[in-house]
Amino acid sequence: ILKFSFIILLICILIYYLQNNKLEKFNNKVEPTYLFFTGGYDSTFRLCYLLLVEKKPVKPIYIIDPNLDNSETKKVKRRNHKHEVEAMNKIKDYLFKNYPFTKKLLLNTQIIKKVNISPYIQKNMEQLYKQKKIRRPVCQYGGMAQVTFDLNKKIEICVENEPGSQMNKTIKNEVICNNINCQNKDRILKNKKVLTEKSLIIFENFIFPILHLSKMDMLNISKKNNFSEILKMTWSCWYPKNNKPCNKCVMCRERLNI
Repeated sequence: ILKFSFIILLICILIYYLQNNKLEKFNNKVEPTYLFFTGGYDSTFRLCYLLLVEKKPVKPIYIIDPNLDNSETKKVKRRNHKHEVEAMNKIKDYLFKNYPFTKKLLLNTQIIKKVNISPYIQKNMEQLYKQKKIRRPVCQYGGMAQVTFDLNKKIEICVENEPGSQMNKTIKNEVICNNINCQNKDRILKNKKVLTEKSLIIFENFIFPILHLSKMDMLNISKKNNFSEILKMTWSCWYPKNNKPCNKCVMCRERLNI
């Protein structure tokens, strides 16, 4: 009996080793999905879907430059970087504890502390602002666009299908699908020749994987795939008060409807 048990144990160890070795070799061959990750609802949903459903390696990108969301009066300066970082760490710890295989899939987050906006990006952002395609000429989208050029990478951006999303309204008719079935596939910007607004070309390195999903859609998908608890750990509010969501900003109002 002892000999038989020992053989079973060896087989189990061998299977475990082969599975992990196979996963490691797979990770070394597959280019990770680059994802702008903030610890917010939308980017966390996408992170979890990539890791837990598609089992793909992910390289999160987080921009912490405090000047990317300022108007000249600085009234719109976001004050939630501390809360976003705390949420990201909490989510990562939960994933590693409850889904150990994600330790091999979730790469270290690349923190970008300063983004130097080029004249090319700024000129086109100002044009988009004049066309009322974006709310402010200096905002996160210009910064993220700059990062895609600086890193020379296609990066996923989690623009969702919500009424308050100005970017969704701007971009939804300007993208095409990389694949035949667009339901859960990559959406990218159209060729410059057919863009309605040529200045949108600065977003040519963006991938829009959840452009068709509302927050309720994301919640339903997360429940179906058993990771809805993780979405409760996310942080969205831009203007927290006493370390709690203000429940007044656009980001908060969208979450109140879930």
